[in-house]
Amino acid sequence: MANRPTGYVCGPSPDHQHAMRPVLDESPHDRSARADTASCRNTTRRWNHRRRPHRPRSVAIRRDCGDHSPADRSGSPSTCTELIDRYHMSNPDFEVARLLLERLGIRPDDLLESPTRPTRAPTFAEYIPRLIEAVPPGARKVYLPYWRRLEAYWPDRTLDEPTALELQQLIEVTRRNAVVRRNSRGGRSASEHMVSAIRCLYRYAKRDGYISAADNPSADMDMPTRLPSTRRALGNRQLAEINHIASTTGNDTSLDTLILRIHLETACRTGSALRLRGEDLDPEQCLIRLFGKGGTVHWQPISPTLMTSMLEHQERSPDPAQQLLRYRHGRPITRRRYDHLWNRIGRHLPWVATQQITTHWLRHTTLTWVERNFSYATARAFAAHAEPSGQDSTTLTYVRASIEEVAAAVAALTSEPHPLAPTHEKTSDVEVATHPGRS
Repeated sequence: MANRPTGYVCGPSPDHQHAMRPVLDESPHDRSARADTASCRNTTRRWNHRRRPHRPRSVAIRRDCGDHSPADRSGSPSTCTELIDRYHMSNPDFEVARLLLERLGIRPDDLLESPTRPTRAPTFAEYIPRLIEAVPPGARKVYLPYWRRLEAYWPDRTLDEPTALELQQLIEVTRRNAVVRRNSRGGRSASEHMVSAIRCLYRYAKRDGYISAADNPSADMDMPTRLPSTRRALGNRQLAEINHIASTTGNDTSLDTLILRIHLETACRTGSALRLRGEDLDPEQCLIRLFGKGGTVHWQPISPTLMTSMLEHQERSPDPAQQLLRYRHGRPITRRRYDHLWNRIGRHLPWVATQQITTHWLRHTTLTWVERNFSYATARAFAAHAEPSGQDSTTLTYVRASIEEVAAAVAALTSEPHPLAPTHEKTSDVEVATHPGRS
């Protein structure tokens, strides 16, 4: 049987894997001498480390690699291994970094090169037409006049040239030059829309890489304080007078009374009523599908009387996929019909013209009644507002009203039973429009 080796030393094998390398015939005297030599080497290394002045590694690397001119770079490290070995980076984190950088083929000089030059910012005349095609229809409709003003004011200036002061001056000019109307508030709405239009423009420019967050001149712009709305809920006597004028004057009383009843029962916006189609009616459950602001879609309960009137009116539009509200000759109505209706009512009722009553006042009237007689959650569902946000968002997630609760509110509002509503005990003090064609 062969003699057993007297000792083993761990070392790399030819295939770079750890193996046990035998040390044969090592005497006790040789082992003691080798241990003394290792101890002396470690002591010297510790002593030299103490005497070496402290210098941060990042500063040292920068001094050797980044502060030399191209002619003096001959002494700088050429590989990450040489760089880390030069500054005794034995920490395992640096070893991982060295392996990663070498695998990626990155040299120290690559880390010291200047970043890519920023993209040249386009001019307002170049960027605004592209922006108009990228925003949703709602934003385009509101911001387009103000973007056109920016385009005409600074056609050849790039987006990064105007300062915050210049933008604020432009907003003030917009406020002073706003069209004065009877319900004008000193140009606050015009200045508010200009601020929003500028912020929208620079938000897209930032996404495209033309403006950095630190250089965004619209970041600290002041939004004008919005004053409380003058709209409020109308009283019963006022509603009765409006319904009487709409049903006894004009060239299409059935259309006008239908419009008023739709808005009083559903509290929908003008845009939602104009988008109604024949295929949005569900006669069996007395529901209509409404498309609201921001792309929202919901089914709204209505009374059987209103559903009957809408089905009769649908005869003016044989195609159920087309707009429901139409004139007698079949042409679809627009917002101009609403303007004509309220101008006519204002000529007969001076207080309507004085207070600038519009269809949106009917929305205030219905939602106020629902909130007072049912709950805030029911009124929010009735109005089809977007998902709650802010401090009350968590609670409203759990207390959202169901469609049955909304149907119960409609039944109480109109004093008519609804297929989806349970037995209702409350009755309405709000007088909705009479049946189309009846006075």
